[in-house]
Parts: sequence; structure tokens; C-alpha cells
Amino acid sequence: MKIDEEKEKIIQQKYAELYQLDMNMRQLQQQIEAINQQSLELEAVTQSLDELKSVEKGSETNCMLTPGIFVKAKILDTEKVLLNVGGGTIVEKTIEQAKEILQSQSLELKALQDELTKKLDDFADKAKKLQEEFQKL
Repeated sequence: MKIDEEKEKIIQQKYAELYQLDMNMRQLQQQIEAINQQSLELEAVTQSLDELKSVEKGSETNCMLTPGIFVKAKILDTEKVLLNVGGGTIVEKTIEQAKEILQSQSLELKALQDELTKKLDDFADKAKKLQEEFQKL
């Protein structure tokens, strides 16, 4: 009877480990999805910056205030943009400078995504080993 209790304790411990791994994997997947979304947004902004070059000064456009709310605006400058650098500070940058900043952010996101994907793979390997140990019990 003592052997069964020890085996049950091991099974419970392995199950708890597997459950924790599953939770960690789900969190990592959510973070990776969020990074993918941010990357797509950066690509869209970069594309918009490229399109701005072909816009005529003085032309009218719809400018988004918040998602779903726009105002009509006139384009006064097609060579420079205003960039929020944090803390309520806005600086003027050329389109190329803004694109360089976006490219840098994109590279940082890619590095983070690679790191999280590696962790996810490590967790998946651990989960597979735990499942194999379950089968042996």
C-alpha cells in the first residue's frame, strides 16, 4: 500500500508540473501573438510613411483620433512627421528617420519573438518528457 501512495504522490507532482507548463506555454503563445500584432502594426505604419511621399501638400485626408473616429485634415508637410517618443514628448523627424526608428523597433520585436519561441519550444520538450514519464507510471 505504501508503494501505491508513493506512486500517487509522484503522479500528482508530475501532473502539477505538466499543468504549470501548460499555463506557461499558453502565456508565451499570447505574448507571441501580441508581438505578431505589433509587428503587423509597424509594417502598416512603415507602408503609410512610404505612401505619404506621394501625397500632394495641401490635400485633404481623414486623420484618425482614436480607432473609429476621424477628422478631416490637410497635409501641410509630406517630408516630416511628428513622433511620440514617450512621456508626452513629440519630436519632428524625417520620414526616413521615422522608418529607421520603426525598423529598430521591428528588430527588437523579432529578437523578443525568437526568445519567446525558444522558451516555448523548451516548455514543449519538457511537457513531452513529462507525458512520457506518465506513460511509464
